[in-house]
Amino acid sequence: MSVKCYETEYENFGKCQCLDNGRIKLIATTDVGPRIVFFGFVDGRNILFEDIDRNFYEMNSGYGVWYAYGGHRIWCAPEEMPETYFPDNSKVEAFFDKGTLTLRPARTKFDKQFEILITMGDDDTVTIDNRITNCSDKSSRFAPWSVTGLAAGGTEVIPLCTDDNGFLPNRTMALWSYSDVNDKRFTLKDRYALLRQDAKAEKPFKTGFNVTGKQIIVSPALPPSRFHWQMHRRLRPRSLLKKLRRKNRQPITARNSPLT
Repeated sequence: MSVKCYETEYENFGKCQCLDNGRIKLIATTDVGPRIVFFGFVDGRNILFEDIDRNFYEMNSGYGVWYAYGGHRIWCAPEEMPETYFPDNSKVEAFFDKGTLTLRPARTKFDKQFEILITMGDDDTVTIDNRITNCSDKSSRFAPWSVTGLAAGGTEVIPLCTDDNGFLPNRTMALWSYSDVNDKRFTLKDRYALLRQDAKAEKPFKTGFNVTGKQIIVSPALPPSRFHWQMHRRLRPRSLLKKLRRKNRQPITARNSPLT
């Protein structure tokens, strides 16, 4: 079944673009953002977090109000004010060509052009390419940073690195200062780790892994008031437990060139 792309409206996010292959669908905003605000089966529930009431926002002095909106977004690392929280509340250019939906907001006041490219396959995979272009005439060191908020109650399956490095280590785990290695939401095995979201939890937990020699996943499990997940991804729904396959990119020093 071929993939369709059409305009729609979703909740209170205004106009959106929808990718639909008859089994799964994805909805991305074009009145604001962009954000991917829905991903799931055509007749199923949304596995992404939706901030319908706009509870998550940041006042950015001199620039306005930045809203999380929920779902998937692209940020620019390192995190700093005011650039990271530059409001993206305006319309987004969207076009569908050769099976790929491109979402392109206006260039930021910091001379960076953000883009999200989304391709849905007939095999029920969705590949998301997050890009940031330095449009200034000066070098700038930064990295695209994708953040995905998932609906509460899920479990994340994190594949661990299986590279054979001989006598050298192949798996690296980082823990943030507030993370308790004995947290009941966290399970570590030889080939994968599990991180379960619990709405009743009061303490945050955050860890990072090298999935391969070049890919990294950072996974927070936070209380409801601070809940978000962040990683690059390739998406495929599988029964009620959805596994997310992620594709990361490395920090670069960019000069008038897209991150590729």
